[in-house]
Amino acid sequence: MTEPFIEIELARDRDARSIALIARDEIEYGLGWRYRPEAIRGFMHDRETLVLVARSHEDSSSKSDVAGFAVMTYSDIDAHLLLLAVSPSHRRKGIAQRLVAWLEKTALYAGVQTVHLEVRQDNDPALTFYESVGYRKVELAHNYYRAPDGRTENAWRMQRVLFEIETPSVGSDS
Repeated sequence: MTEPFIEIELARDRDARSIALIARDEIEYGLGWRYRPEAIRGFMHDRETLVLVARSHEDSSSKSDVAGFAVMTYSDIDAHLLLLAVSPSHRRKGIAQRLVAWLEKTALYAGVQTVHLEVRQDNDPALTFYESVGYRKVELAHNYYRAPDGRTENAWRMQRVLFEIETPSVGSDS
């Protein structure tokens, strides 16, 4: 069997349910379900947010399934990666790296200097992934995630500096 063709593109309204289900199962497990289809559609229609999907096709002409997705909000100088997930059957195929690269390239074009995100403190696979693509831990956020039953979980705040603005030093000859 050949590897499916993966296409990265902007999400469409019809993708909201698939994205929400992946978010529920792969990101929000144990925390309730905050990112329901209507919330995902809200992100899709927000001018400061991009929602991407990775579509899996058996070949370039076949019907597609949502294999993964990412949601990032943008401001003037930084961006926040809110959600990123790849369905288990499509993992370890470079999809998450492609989604992050697409969003970071867009951020660079927009003049964004830094991308921030949060990840559960005990989510070692996600921490390893983010570190492998250039993110670093900057702060442990205690009780960041809250479950409906009141239970909380810590999160690592991570960031990646895409570029730094050089400021002339005082007294320089330039």
